[in-house]
Amino acid sequence: MNVNYPSCWDVEAIYDKAEGYFEQLLLDMSLAHTSIVLETYIFQWDKLGSKFISTLTEASLRGVNVKVLIDGVGSFEDCGVIAKVLGDAGVSVKIFHPLPWRIDLYHLALTEKRWYAKLPYFLIELNRRDHRKLCVVDGLVAWVGSFNITESHLPESLGGEDFHDIAVRVEGGNVMRLLDDFYRIWFDRINAGKIKRIKYYLSNSGRSRRIYRNSFFLDVLKNAERRVWIFSAYFSPSDDWLEGLVNARSRGVDVKILVGARSDIVFFSAITKSYYLALLEKGVEVYEYQKGILHSKTILVDDKGYVGSANMNHRSYFHDMELDVILSKPDSIAWLEGKFEVDASNGLMVDRVYIDNVPLVTRLLGRFLLIFKNWL
Repeated sequence: MNVNYPSCWDVEAIYDKAEGYFEQLLLDMSLAHTSIVLETYIFQWDKLGSKFISTLTEASLRGVNVKVLIDGVGSFEDCGVIAKVLGDAGVSVKIFHPLPWRIDLYHLALTEKRWYAKLPYFLIELNRRDHRKLCVVDGLVAWVGSFNITESHLPESLGGEDFHDIAVRVEGGNVMRLLDDFYRIWFDRINAGKIKRIKYYLSNSGRSRRIYRNSFFLDVLKNAERRVWIFSAYFSPSDDWLEGLVNARSRGVDVKILVGARSDIVFFSAITKSYYLALLEKGVEVYEYQKGILHSKTILVDDKGYVGSANMNHRSYFHDMELDVILSKPDSIAWLEGKFEVDASNGLMVDRVYIDNVPLVTRLLGRFLLIFKNWL
């Protein structure tokens, strides 16, 4: 597989501060002329969510075609009331795989199955979620990254939990490709269409695209020449990914991984720690981010950057729908390089002494939870 490709986006602007990200995204939405599509895993009706609801409502009332897709598990608390309020303003709202017992939301589901077939379908598909974060405005501007619509991502000074996120705003004709990918999901046609060579973004919205995406990334690791630097919110890689990282390091590639010292998912830090010794013995450098909750999902391989929603865990690899964009402009790569160096230098470098001091209960918990890694 050929992984060499030209730059594709006219503009690539990276955001790592929640305030700036949400402010600019809301501004783009407020200036929309024709259309807005918004896809997110978590949409909460808090102070931040209220701003998005107001902006989407105002856009719809002035004639903009607005479509919102939210996940039935990630947004389970507020998805019903959000759908009602937005729907009353003319916004088209759909919910990806509502929880099986939320019969009141079945009419908002993507699937066209008859009502009596939806319950078994949602039970079977309960583990498959839409984890993507995407907004496309007027088919010209797209936002992709790790930010959900919840004030948890804001700094503690603004009532949040000080999440570490990375997102990108891209412009250009190729934004329409992201819009097309959204509509495959919206119209429940994820397995339709031909697979094209990946140049612009990484999507696993259908079975064939998932297989292709996974193979593509393994080829990227196989062909890495200088570096593989990873921001990983939930590090529990597949066996193929782990082998790819170790093999890259054995060829002399600089492999570094930044993980969180703590996680918004309580048990995940224990799982991540269970990989430390094996990585350290192979020469892979691991750093723990100390300042807040690391939620970024970003990879820097040589002179290409991958920014989006995909975690380095089995859920993203085998189950959830994810979306990442490929960056290649020199300024973008330099930004990601500098960001990683600063965060790693301010973090804690994992060594053998650190590993030996990990509490026994944490080690045992991590090893036990690995039994369930295909679902985590």
